[in-house]
Amino acid sequence: MNNERFVNEPSIEDYSMPRASFTELLGQMVNQSSVLVKDEIALVKQEAREKLEDLKVGAAIIAAGAVVCFFAIAALWVAAIIALTAYMDPAIAALLMAVVLGVIGGVVVYFGIRELKGVGPTDSSDTLDH
Repeated sequence: MNNERFVNEPSIEDYSMPRASFTELLGQMVNQSSVLVKDEIALVKQEAREKLEDLKVGAAIIAAGAVVCFFAIAALWVAAIIALTAYMDPAIAALLMAVVLGVIGGVVVYFGIRELKGVGPTDSSDTLDH
């Protein structure tokens, strides 16, 4: 009686799938790995595009702020020239402020050039050449 209950149930052979050979499994693994690598590369490219777009927006905002700061500094120089006209001729005040601004700019350029001279190839680029 107990055996009749199990007669209609499928056996383990009914659930088994055809077995693939080792070489077929290896081929499937290589194909799937290749697809996975391609998908990961596509994902990295997409993320890089999105980050580049964010960088563009940030750079545009910084540029706009720099332009506003430039005009603010120019207004401060004009105010300094106007203040100096109380003590000297306006042309001499403007000339004096131009000389001061030129010296400050020259010092900044000097330090910038000195900083750039220290920049050279990194150790990793040296090893690539050999």
